[in-house]
Amino acid sequence: MAMWDVGDVVVVVLSWCDITCSADLWERYIKMRSFLFYIHPHLSTSSSHITDKRSNQPTDQQAKFPPAQHQHHQNNNKMQFSTLLTLVTSFALTNALPLSPPLNTASLTFHGAAGAQYTLSVPLDGSVTTTNNALSISSISTSGFDVKQNCRIHAVDYTPALVEGPDNTWVVGPPQTIIDISCTSGGSPPSATVINIELDGAADAKYFISVPLGGGPVYTNNPLSISQVRSTYSNIPACTFNTVDVKPAFVQIATGVWNMGPPQTVRSVSCPA
Repeated sequence: MAMWDVGDVVVVVLSWCDITCSADLWERYIKMRSFLFYIHPHLSTSSSHITDKRSNQPTDQQAKFPPAQHQHHQNNNKMQFSTLLTLVTSFALTNALPLSPPLNTASLTFHGAAGAQYTLSVPLDGSVTTTNNALSISSISTSGFDVKQNCRIHAVDYTPALVEGPDNTWVVGPPQTIIDISCTSGGSPPSATVINIELDGAADAKYFISVPLGGGPVYTNNPLSISQVRSTYSNIPACTFNTVDVKPAFVQIATGVWNMGPPQTVRSVSCPA
């Protein structure tokens, strides 16, 4: 059985990549080709370097070496063949594997009036995706994904209510501009500790929010001017209160009760883990 010369292997591999390598692998292919010719500089992609198995004609490589050196050259070729075979195998495996794992996302279409709409590809890892679109949204559609169950929407006015409508469509009420959205895949990640905070204004006006420790900001969507905060969580001053004026100061006046000054509207609240 005829043995392949190292030149045969290099030529076949390089010719294969010339035909089959995709564009994103072209740079790696060029680097590998340069390295192959570096360790075996007398090779080229010319077919004249492939031994004609059907005749006894010497190849270019055989003609270059006198008989006394031919056996030594063949031994060197065997060593280089082993090295090249390892490189070729690694290169083929690299070509077969994806460059990066696909990101799990959901395609959501946001519908406004008169057929206006836009579509976002939202990662399902809980990260926030900004819409960068002022269109007032009245419904959201997707395919096989529960938006109400798995997404959190930040809008310009109030946190919208989502009511499931036709198949794979959720009605947004009231219609409004959506600033950003975050979604999860619907699995069961470890649940964060959530604290309840009561925010009090004048004349017994108040509202409540639930804030996850270590999570992102929770938007109040309420213009009430707040002068007092109540919670069973003992470290309320460590939370970040984003307000309309200056950063508020807290003075604890009783267990679970803090006066907040100056009184002002609170835009959002976030608390460290």
